[in-house]
Amino acid sequence: PTAGWFDYLNLRINGLPFHQELMRGEISYHDPRIKTVFEHLGDLVRKGYFLEDHSSLKWKDSLPYLYRGLSGMMLMGNFWTSQLPESMTSKISIFRFPQITPDQPFYEEAPTNVLFIPKNAKNKLNAQRFIKFMARTDVQIKLNQATNMLTPQNINISNTNHFLEEGRKILSDAAGLSQFYDRDSPLPIALKGMEEIKRFMLDPTQLDAVLTNLERLRLESFQKPN
Repeated sequence: PTAGWFDYLNLRINGLPFHQELMRGEISYHDPRIKTVFEHLGDLVRKGYFLEDHSSLKWKDSLPYLYRGLSGMMLMGNFWTSQLPESMTSKISIFRFPQITPDQPFYEEAPTNVLFIPKNAKNKLNAQRFIKFMARTDVQIKLNQATNMLTPQNINISNTNHFLEEGRKILSDAAGLSQFYDRDSPLPIALKGMEEIKRFMLDPTQLDAVLTNLERLRLESFQKPN
């Protein structure tokens, strides 16, 4: 979730092409446009938009705050709604991340889970059969309704819950899609970069140090010359 905040702020402020260039290691974290993103995030922190001790909470730990009306919203994918008590489903809805930069198209985060057959797999025939089975429309519908996720197939699903319906509309109206910070980046920045973002959220005065560390991680991850 921490990296999701960074991703969405960057998408809403600087747009998808810029975000993709950053994820490919082509833009320095000392770029003033990145500093603008962190300044927006820091402003939310200083104004108290996040739960106290949020860094010590797993995503499931934050759900009771939402159920009991102690928090107003959360940034999370549809998968969390599988944990939602049935009595709460009609009381909670979803909406797309708000616009920040005027006229910036609405780009969305859409991490996609995929199935691979390892190159050294010993039973490739049955693996291929399983992949074909999983790709069947009827199987995709049952799987994604059970997990509260969207199938990547472009099909109409009727009689499903409103979270999937609303999520599908948001993605279908998107001007472009991104994955997620650690999915779009190689190691070590994929994991250590998120730690730096979390560090900043705990203490926004550390902005310069965080940007310096992120730039070092970028150079290490992409082996870019100084």
